[in-house]
Order: sequence, then structure tokens, then C-alpha cells
Amino acid sequence: MFCITSALDMQLSIVIVNYNVRYFLEQCLLSIDKARQGLEIEVIVVDNNSTDDSLDMVKSRFPGVILIKNEANYGFSAANNQGIKISKGQYVLLLNPDTILSEDTLTSCYHFMQNHDEAGAVCVKMIDGSGKYLPESKRGKPTLSASFFKMTGLYQLAPKSKFLNSYYAGHIDQNATASIEVMTGAFMFLRKEVIDKIGFLDDTFFMYGEDIDYSYRILEAGYKNVYLPTTTIIHFKGESTKKATLNYTKIFYHAMIIFVKKHYKGKSSLYVFFLQIAVIFKAAFSFILERLFKALPVIIDTTFIFTCLLWLKTWWGNIYFEDAGHINETFDTINAPIYTIFWIIGLILSGHYRKNTAWFSVFKGIISGTAVILVVYALLEVEYRNSRTIILWGGLCSFAIVVLTKWVKNLIFNKKFGFLKSKKIKYAIISHSAENDRIKSLISKSGQSTIYCGRISPNGDEEGTLGSIKHLNEIVDAYKLDELIFSQKDISAFEMMKSMAAMQQEVDFRVAPDDALSIISSGDKNKQGELLTIGLNFQIATQKSRLQKRIFDVVLAIKLLALSPIIILSLKKKGQLFSNIFAVLKGNLSWVGYALPIDSSLLPNIKPGIIPCADIEQSESREEIVNKENLYYARNYNWWKDFEIILININHLDAKIK
Repeated sequence: MFCITSALDMQLSIVIVNYNVRYFLEQCLLSIDKARQGLEIEVIVVDNNSTDDSLDMVKSRFPGVILIKNEANYGFSAANNQGIKISKGQYVLLLNPDTILSEDTLTSCYHFMQNHDEAGAVCVKMIDGSGKYLPESKRGKPTLSASFFKMTGLYQLAPKSKFLNSYYAGHIDQNATASIEVMTGAFMFLRKEVIDKIGFLDDTFFMYGEDIDYSYRILEAGYKNVYLPTTTIIHFKGESTKKATLNYTKIFYHAMIIFVKKHYKGKSSLYVFFLQIAVIFKAAFSFILERLFKALPVIIDTTFIFTCLLWLKTWWGNIYFEDAGHINETFDTINAPIYTIFWIIGLILSGHYRKNTAWFSVFKGIISGTAVILVVYALLEVEYRNSRTIILWGGLCSFAIVVLTKWVKNLIFNKKFGFLKSKKIKYAIISHSAENDRIKSLISKSGQSTIYCGRISPNGDEEGTLGSIKHLNEIVDAYKLDELIFSQKDISAFEMMKSMAAMQQEVDFRVAPDDALSIISSGDKNKQGELLTIGLNFQIATQKSRLQKRIFDVVLAIKLLALSPIIILSLKKKGQLFSNIFAVLKGNLSWVGYALPIDSSLLPNIKPGIIPCADIEQSESREEIVNKENLYYARNYNWWKDFEIILININHLDAKIK
């Protein structure tokens, strides 16, 4: 695979820049091997100091690949230039690692360039992991008007308009070969003599914008950039910087500013000013809207619970004291807000605001919040201790409120009144028998909730299968499938893309690489491709779990500080307890962490723990047991587990980190 060829015979050099996308890279390299079709090629992978095992994977699975290992992340342009400098091919392909090539992609581009001397570079038609056409397959120059229409989204009003959608060259049919102004950096098939003439990529573009700049320079040199849709690639969009993030907006538009200053000399001041204003407004609007939408259920519950408490104060005053204003007004400003906050924290820690949670998460959150409130209530001064009955009624009302708001939300968004059960994903595998068993085993070990419906034959109808790939639409409809998994070993990339394009039902696609422990998919061009891997699905690595762990640490630290006069009586190192409390509040430590020694190559990073997740006695097999316990803790983390560990080790809260 990727055998070494002499420089004189080299037809194509493929340069891939990798940064922490090991599984995408593996799949990309497998597709290149299938697409070489007799071409003499070399593959150069430039790794920008990845922390995953990308390098080990390439060395073991693709020994013919030329590897360049950087000691830091030098950026996309600089890393590509490293690969270009050592390339020996007549042509150079700059390729993203999160792509799959069709079997005819390389030969189609090669033969086109051979027959069209005026072409300096070629790009191809791209689809995402769900089979949808990616408009950035062809683009126009980022003029002031084009940038404005793109940033405001007005281009979507007339996607085929040359005026409104010049950024995505909307006037050019997506299936027509044409000269374009700007190519995508995900796939740039370049003539080596053009590179020699115009130079390398401008490494002042750290990430994004370098493709626009290089396309512009190719045109200035008198060559054409050609869009060639006769061949298609899948682009999963597994970038190191996610499209929806504030960081992406900042990096992308900073790159645009560099481009404008470089190529629009004399006119750049107005353009740069416009871009800077646009960046501020777009980034702020996107950031606020995204956070507001995520926080909306919490805001609604908080509002209703707080309002209910104010009503309960008046109601209980009338019922018990026969005076609506009997309870002190400090209840409105101190008690009610504190009670509300603790109930909401309890709901967050119980996982209620995750998808498809059951009513028990609400019960657990309200009960834990009520317990904390009663403890805090006992510590308050007499003037703030209004009524325990209001707390108990408040807990009951809060439970009813949260259940009702969840039901209403599900009715609006999911057309079902009540709690949603976690849906089991119904899937089928398109492969031959041997690969079917391997992929099925991979999915069963991933921990996903799935229903295997059967195998679909990649050829004609076979006995014991759901049918042939030729009848994919009918099979999906008949079995109500949610996912289709292609075996990359048994199905050509061309056949995959053809099937994706022809699919009429809403279904997700996944691709299982040959002999790999991963399955990759992406149903949204603006999201990173999803990974399904054995042993790498760590619950503790999710954003929600990290938030839960942090909230639990802070709440426990505050409670320990309040109860410290009692707790320190049973501890030997009283001063160390306070050191630990303040270290946790600062975010330097966590109450519970991995047991030592930690195999950092296997586990997600978390803060050092005062108490280990498992207490393992010294033995010859201790290290192996510790690894298993740490893996179990990381995979199955929930804050309740931390609470149980704390209860068992309550006398070790004064432990000192070694």
C-alpha cells in the first residue's frame, strides 16, 4: 500500500494535514488506496502535533506513507507547505483528512489536467455525510456584496442568483464543469508547475482563507480554476475548529481580513471596517442565540418555580396565619431565590436537562435540592427561617412544574405529550456476510441503544438478507430504518454516494472502514463527523458531565465549609481540609479523580482528585486493575457516583494530593 516510486515516475503527490482526526485520516487513506487506479502516487501526511494516536495508526496500517511530525501546531498553510516542499509528483493534491474519494476521483482529475493545459487547478463536487451537496464545492471572490449576502444569509433567498449568491457561484449548475474563481481547501488538485510559479500557500493564514488566497493567485498567474463535478467526494467536515463556534467565526473572518488587505489594496479600509463590524454582530448574535436556546428550559423552570414560591408565601400566610403578609418580605429577596437556585442545580446534576430523560431524574433533582435547602435552612438566622412547610410545598410544586414544562416541550418539538423514552436506533448493514458480523459486533460493543434489522446485499438479492442495495429506498421504508451503515471494504465509494443521492427517506448514513475499530458519520455539514468507536466513548468527556462534575464539586465544597466545625472533629489533618476546599473552589482540584497511576494515553483529562475513584490494594496486578477501574469511571461517569465515593471516604476529605 502506497509503495515508494522514483521521482521521475511520480504522477501525483497527495498532501494531508492531520490534527487529532485519527479515524477520519484512516478512512481517507483507505479511500486513496482504492482510488489510485494504476497512478504512481505518494502520500505525505503532515501531523500538527496531534495528541491522539494518529501517527501510530499511520505507521502500522500505512507504512508506505511519508510522515512529517511537527512538535507544535503550525497551522494548515504552513503544514501543507512542508508537504509540498518534499513532494515529487507532476501534480499535487492538497486533501483534507475528513474526506472519502470516489474510485475515479484521482484518475478523473489527472486526465482532465493532462488534457487542459490552461487549468492550473481542479476541485470536485463534494457531498456531506448525509449525501447532501456542499455549496462550497465552488465559490466566487469574496467581494463586499458577496460577503454581505453570505453573512446575512440573504443568498438563500435566491440560491441560483449570480448577484445574491456569487459567494457560492450559484449561477453555475452544480453538475456542470466550469471555470470558477475560488476552490475549496478540502480538495485542491494543483499543477506542480503552477506551484513553482506562484509559490507556496501564505502561512499568515493559520486556518481558513488560504484556499481563497491561493485560488486568487492562480487566476492572477493566468491559469484557470476548474470545477469538475464528474467525480464526487464525501467531506465530513471533521475540522479541528467547529463551524458553529465563536472561535470559528473569529478565525475565519480574521483570515478574510488578511485576504482583503493583501488583494484589495486601496479599497481595503472600507472592506476591513465592514468585516470587523460584521464579525462583532454575527459572533455576538450567534453566541447569544445559541446560549439562550440551550438555557431556555432552565430559564422557564426558574421563572415558574420562583413565581410559585411567591404565591406559596401568600397562600400559606392566609391558610396558616390568616394574614397574607405575615411572612417576612426577605422571603422574596433571599429565601425564594436561594430555594429556586438549589432546585435548579439539583435538576442539572440529576441530568434532567439532557435529552429523553425520565420523570425519575426530576424526582431525584428535586429531592436532592430539597435536602440541601433544609440543611441550609437550619443554618440560617431565625429571621430568615420563615417556614419549612413552604419548602416542602415548594418541592412538590417544583416537581409538578418541571414535569409539566417537559411535557409541553415534548408536545411542541416531538408531537408527544409526556416523557420521551430513549429511542433505539434501527439500523441495517450494507455488506457481505463476513464484514456484517464484524460491524455488528463493533456496534454492540459501543454501548449505543440499537436494533439490528439485518444485512443488505451489496450485489443482487441473497438469501437471508433484507434485499439488495438496488432496492434501498423500499427496504428503508418497509423496516422504518434510522441508519444505514456501509462497509467500505465491500461497497465502492461511488456506490455509496450514488445510494446517498438516491435516498428519498430521512435516514442517517455511516461508513465502516476496512478492519478499523471506528464508524464515522455526519448528518450536518456544519458539524464535525460523529465517531463511533470501541473503548473511546467516555461519558466524563462530555460537556454536560464536566459541568455536572464542576457544579457538584463547588456545591460540596460550600456545604463542607458550612459544616466544617462538625466535620473537622473526625479528621486528623484539619488544616488540609480547608486547603482542599479552597483548591476545589479555585478549580485546581476535584473531590473525586482517577486512581494512580494514570494511563493518560487511554483516558480523557480531568482535574486531579482528592479521593481516587477506586481504592486498590498493592499487588502484582494492581496497575492493570487501576486501569480498568479508571476506564469504568470515565465511561460510566455520573455525579451520583462521586457522591457515593465521597460518602464511603468521608474520613479522607483531608487527604493530600501526592
